[in-house]
Parts: sequence; C-alpha cells; structure tokens
Amino acid sequence: MGLGQNVGPQLGEVGLGAILGELRRLRDDLAHLYSLTYYPQPNPDTGWRSIKVKLVGPNMKKYHLRTRDGYRLQPGQILEQASAASSVEADPK
Repeated sequence: MGLGQNVGPQLGEVGLGAILGELRRLRDDLAHLYSLTYYPQPNPDTGWRSIKVKLVGPNMKKYHLRTRDGYRLQPGQILEQASAASSVEADPK
C-alpha cells in the first residue's frame, strides 16, 4: 500500500444506519448537559488539584453526574494565579 492511500474503514463498511444512530444518541445526550464553573482561591500548588462534585438532597438521586477527578493548571494559569495571590497579599483589608 502506498503512502497517502486510504487505510481507514469506509463508510459503507461500518454502515450508515449505525453511524446515524450513534450521532442521534450523542445529540440526545448532549442536549441534556449543564456546565458548572469553578474558580478556586489563589493557591501556590501547581500540581494536580482534586475536586469532587456531588448533588445533595432527596430529589437529586435521579440525576447522573459526569465529572473529572481534578485538574492541573496550564502554564498560563500558573502565572495568573501567582499574580492574583501576590495582589491579595498586598491588599491590607
């Protein structure tokens, strides 16, 4: 097989019906999503930051959460956090 030849599966091999079914399922799944934004306090820790999200209350058991276990700051965020932390320390409130 030469360079540049298509080596992946062809649409007909997978089945257009199966692909369309998966796309419909994905569309329906994404139509019921909500986003939660989290802004942590300035923190010198540049490593892994664990987070836990949970719903509280008797009516919340019917919902399903998909979350990440945590996050790692990106290089640009490390500088922003350091700058924010130094401005908080300089504020004598």
